[in-house]
Amino acid sequence: MAATLAYAATYLNNRKNLAPNFFVANPNAAFARVLDNGSYSKYNSLQVEIRRRFSHGLQFQANYTLSRTLNDGTGTVNNQSTLQNFRTLRNLHLDYQNSGQDQRHRFVANAVYDLPFGSGRRFLSNTWSPVRKALEGWTLGSIVTWQSGTPFYITAGRSTFNNFDSGTGASGGNNPAQLIGMTFDEFKKHIGVFRTPVGVFFIDPALLNIQLSPTGALASVRLKDGILGAPAPGTFGNFPLNSLYGPHFSQVDFSLAKRTYIKERTNVEFRVIAFNAFNHENFAYSGNVFDSSNFGRITTDASGAIPRQISFSIGVNW
Repeated sequence: MAATLAYAATYLNNRKNLAPNFFVANPNAAFARVLDNGSYSKYNSLQVEIRRRFSHGLQFQANYTLSRTLNDGTGTVNNQSTLQNFRTLRNLHLDYQNSGQDQRHRFVANAVYDLPFGSGRRFLSNTWSPVRKALEGWTLGSIVTWQSGTPFYITAGRSTFNNFDSGTGASGGNNPAQLIGMTFDEFKKHIGVFRTPVGVFFIDPALLNIQLSPTGALASVRLKDGILGAPAPGTFGNFPLNSLYGPHFSQVDFSLAKRTYIKERTNVEFRVIAFNAFNHENFAYSGNVFDSSNFGRITTDASGAIPRQISFSIGVNW
């Protein structure tokens, strides 16, 4: 749009009342593109690990990472072929923000425990053979994963700034929305997972106009008027870039194995593995355009999310 206003003959007389570079930085250049390795990124983290080597039938390991990633790119910028443009060449620092890959917290733990019963174990090693065989060779295992979500912000979906990347950068289609009815801190208090009879939301339904179809199904969801708006022409919205964080991810996996020894080196192994054993929902939120007809609604799962899956296997080891 900015390029149209800057160069189209239709607006020639109107442009005479404005500064020559009101719409574009250099109105004398019909086209200019500069590719540069001018981006900046920073990563800081605290990493803690606790580990117990296998002893007395037990081993475990737990890792926690507290981190923060900042850069002046707007997407997942993890390779040299990614091209991003600044929102405006007049102020390159406007794009410095939490990286789209920023993940503040991540915790992963695993453990394996051989139950101390049966042949060669601490308890019931010399009991009646059928009982010993039933109790021996049981092993429990688990993996626990918990991590915070990645950042996003609320956008206006429109811009009066010229840009090379018209929809995937912070400029263009992702110009931040304008806070008009509440402060950012007040808006932030209304972020979370809200389960309702008509759907799951990541924006408090108290801020939404939820419309239902005649059959009672959800038809549309819009943000109530007077909370956010489009930025004034020639300005960027004041909603902070990548300032909100999506839903967290958590999953617990369990395994249970039973080895029954036939000979010293031969055993029959029965194993049960439960992925996402508690069937925890892991959501993703991407509806960030403030005047969308689906605003605030969660409609997709997080990457890597799975429903509970249980597998059974049996085999012979020798």
